[in-house]
Order: sequence, then structure tokens, then C-alpha cells
Amino acid sequence: MAVLPWILATIVLTANNSPAVGQIGAFYFENVGRHSEVWIRLVPQGVESGPDPFQLNVTVSFPGRQLEHQPDAVELRVESTAGAFPDRVRQPLFSLLLGDAELNLTGTQYSFQFLAKCQDCSADTVTARVPFSVLRDMTASKTVVIKALGFSARLTPAALAALGKYVATLSSGVAIE
Repeated sequence: MAVLPWILATIVLTANNSPAVGQIGAFYFENVGRHSEVWIRLVPQGVESGPDPFQLNVTVSFPGRQLEHQPDAVELRVESTAGAFPDRVRQPLFSLLLGDAELNLTGTQYSFQFLAKCQDCSADTVTARVPFSVLRDMTASKTVVIKALGFSARLTPAALAALGKYVATLSSGVAIE
């Protein structure tokens, strides 16, 4: 019996610069550095009563229109939800609880940043650049809790499924048409 090698095909995405929450966005920026981005936006469920405190955006950037292999790294960005808990000061905190294991993303190995959305705004966004394997670990975990900006929120089963689809899409490369 002959054994056939697995052939991994690059997935072709149609440009979509305004996807719904949980859907994959993709865009080629011809006039700004000739690069592509593929992202997904999720709204984790806050663990305390009140509005969901933040959104999670996962983004892969690469030169040109095609990435021929899975990305080495991704950017995780947590941004405060406008109007949620207006009296609470945002803190430069960002970690992931994957089951019982905690991954602190504020270290220099993750290119952590605490930013403001605008010049005159208070800092309300944290970002960290992490290995692609962190996303795989997130999708393999039964529970994912994100601690960021002084809040905690968990990814719902639907959000974890959407993240799993994002990871699968990028696993063998991607092209933007």
C-alpha cells in the first residue's frame, strides 16, 4: 500500500475589512507598505456583572498578499469597551489563563505595550506579540480567561470555536485576493 504525503493547501481569503464579531477579516494594504493582515475580533464575556469590559483582536501581518506557511507570531490586542466601567482606571495588565496555567504577557519576550486609542485619551489598550503556538494552546484549552486592563473575561464556547477556525485558516498559509 502506497503512503501519500499530506498536501497542505494555502487558503485564499477574499478581502473583507469589516467582518462581524467572530468572523475572519482580511485586507491587502497596497498603499501602506504593501502588506496584508488577517484578523478576528472576539468579545470575551466579563466575569463580573455589567457590560463586557473589552474586545480581543488577534492579528497576523505579513508582506505582500501571501503567507506560504503558518505565521511565526500574532498580535493580541485587548481594547476597553467604550463606556464600560467608566470610573475604573485601566491598568497595564495582560495575561491568559489556559485551564490552570497562567501566561503573563507583560514581559519583554512578548513585546507588551500599554497604549491609548488617541493622543488625548487615557491608556485603554494592551497589546502583546506572541508565538502562533499560543493560539493553538488557547484553542486546545477547555477554558480561556483573559485578565487585562484590570478586568477578567472568558472566551465563550462560540468564541473559542471562532478562534479555532481562525487558527485552522492560518495553519498552512493564506493568500488575500
